[in-house]
Amino acid sequence: WGGGGCVGLPHPPAARAVAGGHPHRAHRATLRWTHPDALRKGAMGGYRFDVYRQMPGERPARIGTVLADDPSAVTGAGASRTFRFAEPTDSASGARWQIVTLDPAGRMGPPSDAVIRS
Repeated sequence: WGGGGCVGLPHPPAARAVAGGHPHRAHRATLRWTHPDALRKGAMGGYRFDVYRQMPGERPARIGTVLADDPSAVTGAGASRTFRFAEPTDSASGARWQIVTLDPAGRMGPPSDAVIRS
């Protein structure tokens, strides 16, 4: 790396998202989760959450992304801030969802515990 200035990377998301929701109430789940960190937007951009769904017998697939600073997907503030994602397609019994937090540099945090449709 020659002569340029130093760009400080944000700390990776150390904590996992805590996911919940009501996947058993309809064919399309609405997931809700919290995150204990502030996830403040910086010079490199903002944090995001990738939502993964695994249907029975299939591999997990990313079905959506939520920006941590998107006011249409966030309610509350600080530690009580809740994020949400409405599934775009129907899911079957036994489907599993996990949320992965990505920092502005694209580094992935650990996935949330799975939410499973009964």
